[in-house]
Amino acid sequence: MLQNRNKIVLRALFAFLGLLMLPEFCFASGWKLLSGKNLVNTVELTLVRDSSETLHVVWATRNGDDHQMFYRTVNGDGIIESDIEVLLSDWTSLNNPEVITDSQDNLTVYFSGLGPAAPFSSGNLYSLSRSASTESWTLNSAVLSESEYVYASSHVSAIADGDGDPFASWNQVPGTFFVRIGDPDELIESDSCCYYHSQLARDAVSGEVSIAWYSNVSGAHGLYSASISPTLGSATLVAGSVTNDQSLDPSHRLGFIGRAGGAGTFLAYCSGYPTCKQIRLWNHVTESSKVVAHSGGARDITLAADPNDSLWIGWTKGAQIYIANTNKNVTRVKKKAHIRIPRGVEKSEVWNLYLNKGASGLDVLLVAGQSGSAGAYHSRYSNNALRRLFRKRK
Repeated sequence: MLQNRNKIVLRALFAFLGLLMLPEFCFASGWKLLSGKNLVNTVELTLVRDSSETLHVVWATRNGDDHQMFYRTVNGDGIIESDIEVLLSDWTSLNNPEVITDSQDNLTVYFSGLGPAAPFSSGNLYSLSRSASTESWTLNSAVLSESEYVYASSHVSAIADGDGDPFASWNQVPGTFFVRIGDPDELIESDSCCYYHSQLARDAVSGEVSIAWYSNVSGAHGLYSASISPTLGSATLVAGSVTNDQSLDPSHRLGFIGRAGGAGTFLAYCSGYPTCKQIRLWNHVTESSKVVAHSGGARDITLAADPNDSLWIGWTKGAQIYIANTNKNVTRVKKKAHIRIPRGVEKSEVWNLYLNKGASGLDVLLVAGQSGSAGAYHSRYSNNALRRLFRKRK
């Protein structure tokens, strides 16, 4: 009797130890709430990593008629280390911003909205800045666009070119606009209606800045990309993004980025209509596309650069988050795995997914929950956890 009881205890102990060896227990941080649970389902996070490996996260949401912008940091070990900081409040509207950093780790957030007083009440492009030395935020008084309709865009995109000169883009009727900060606005594509989700990316080798966007213009559906600096190029239809002049609206910020140090700018996207059939990766420079995965019904596609020059592609499907990693030359996908969404979140209430790869691990962020009471969640997979995760999924 005692022997049998001892066997049962030992089995339970070994089962528990085996559970602890799973990546989620051994090296992953688990899901933590990054924001308050007051987000609407159109909130898009923006994140950037500095030279100290700190991840800076900015988002905007509304609380009744009060639109606010928030900021929080995650350290290089994946630990949420700061309290939520309010950057803006009492605005009539705020669109989804974008935060970028320079070589000195100074931060700039580009955004638009309708503020409480001039010069912020006209809907132009504006900025907030944070000095790395003082770690304090400043709302800059400079108006950065000629257009007073930037606020009507779902989000603003921003990036700096190889010389450190910043660019921003947005969508408004009649098309996709961009501006080199300090220069006049430029219209890259125009029609009666409509263009959405413009996103900027920089080639780390050439310094070229390019832009991608989504069009639902009749006869010109699909995703497009074009170079804008140092010279303005023509728009190219992204292969596989349109089916019989019908296409899937990505419904969020495009996963369009450059590599950490290698050549090329890349767009991760769904191919198929009326539902997603494939996840594909478009190289704007070579104008070529490859299939990453066959994943019917995939959503929330995102893309991140690894310091080793590979790319990380993420998407959601049901209650699972899928991640895939290319090789360093981005010629093939070498690893795929999946993780579960946070406990208590309904699979129908997953809105936006984000990845960011640092030297020591992968940060996964997710906006999920019922609109109006949704939250931004964060989880961290160390490099050891990723190796175990991929080994487990073979």
